[in-house]
Amino acid sequence: MKDKLSLLDYYKLVLPDIMQDEEIQKWLMMTNAHDAGAQKPLDKMKLFIEEAEVTIGLLDMKFINKKDTILEVGAGIGLCFIYLQKSGYNVWAIEPAQQDIYSEYTLISKRIFSLLSVDSSQWMSYPIERIVELPSTFKFIFSNFVLEHVNNTETALITMYNRLSNDGTMIHNTVNYNVPYEPHLNILLIPAWPEKTSIVKRALNKNNLWFTLNFISYSEVSSIAKTHNYNCVFRKQTTYNYLERLEQNSEFRKRKKSLYIFYKLLKRTKLLSLTKLIPTRYNTPLTFEIIKK
Repeated sequence: MKDKLSLLDYYKLVLPDIMQDEEIQKWLMMTNAHDAGAQKPLDKMKLFIEEAEVTIGLLDMKFINKKDTILEVGAGIGLCFIYLQKSGYNVWAIEPAQQDIYSEYTLISKRIFSLLSVDSSQWMSYPIERIVELPSTFKFIFSNFVLEHVNNTETALITMYNRLSNDGTMIHNTVNYNVPYEPHLNILLIPAWPEKTSIVKRALNKNNLWFTLNFISYSEVSSIAKTHNYNCVFRKQTTYNYLERLEQNSEFRKRKKSLYIFYKLLKRTKLLSLTKLIPTRYNTPLTFEIIKK
């Protein structure tokens, strides 16, 4: 693959081949799309591609050598893994999909690997705790909207930190439940007690995704980093950037209709720029880097 081909451009080329496959279409129909609004197989695939672009955006590729070992945690249906491998990077991936929630991800990824002639020897379908079994340490570990689903945030971060090489970096983008908003389900939460929201919104008690959430927050990550003396840096203005994505991406806007109304209100009242001043503690998504020294 050409070095300068972006992830979006790459998938524009191969998407027709992927979507002609009946097995992939069937499994896409079965998936619980991780965002509201995507129902048809093609729409779901476009959503996965769009999120893969955001995931790749966590990495500053100009500082990554193709000999560096990279690990994606929560690799979904494998789109970032495929793109990085086709671009010549030494990439590994794990997908800790939970049964009956994202179990189709493994089936879809294996089928795409076959269609696109991908070497899947560095792709693993197991939980974060098992990355200790991988025969390598990693210069970069990254994840996008994964940490809110792990059983124990502290255990997950310790496990990944221990697999970083010297001067290695892990970069994570997740939900900050210090803010009473749940982006997967596009709902407001009870402030300070987000897990209690299901008492008021009883339909959540029948939602499988709801039971995977651990309500990670800035407060928790900051506390873990302090306890273990991790060099942790939180990115600023993530709320502003998330809202700006509504303006830039029509598909994202379709899936976030209520949030887009709020965005338009902020923009009309010229208050949007004030979201840049929100303290990191109250920014969501929560994006942070931990560097091993």
